[in-house]
Amino acid sequence: MGALLFLISRLWFLNWDEVFFDSGEYISRWANPNYFSAIISGHPPLHLGYILYNWPVFRLFERQGLNPLPAILLVQVTLALLCVFFFGKVVSRLVEDKTANRAMILVSLLPIFWIVNVTVMMETGYLFFFFGSLFFLSKYTSGDEKYRYVPSMHHSWRILLRQLWIRDFTGFMLQNLESMHGFLLMLKLLVGI
Repeated sequence: MGALLFLISRLWFLNWDEVFFDSGEYISRWANPNYFSAIISGHPPLHLGYILYNWPVFRLFERQGLNPLPAILLVQVTLALLCVFFFGKVVSRLVEDKTANRAMILVSLLPIFWIVNVTVMMETGYLFFFFGSLFFLSKYTSGDEKYRYVPSMHHSWRILLRQLWIRDFTGFMLQNLESMHGFLLMLKLLVGI
């Protein structure tokens, strides 16, 4: 029931106009028929991940003569719903389920989260891959071996979405200079293996 309310609340307010400064750039990059040109064009940071997973959706709907932006926003709303699910599962590992459910409701109602869910912005994808990475990492650390590589893949997509990873990597390296194991772990996370 909560998922249905979440979807309805987002679908009602979908806005595919160029409402934020990067929206127009994303739309023009998706409209570029050359995939590789679309990926490398734009201002830094390039937000490659957002272009990578939405460019095929945009091109598919555009070839059918349909407006592709509502489809991209539907993908975004679906990612937002999964993001809240991942967030709730991570929080429920730390606190009781009742508190985790309240946290999920609170996050769903945050205005900034709501706005980036219903407009052409890359933050929803970033949060989805971030909380997906945390969720699968928590599954793996609890002894579930089948989730061994999934956190790295999610983390790699998160890096493609927002290239501020260099700050995280540098901080991690400075903190763990004496530990070669820490270096290898971070390298695996960055490469996604």
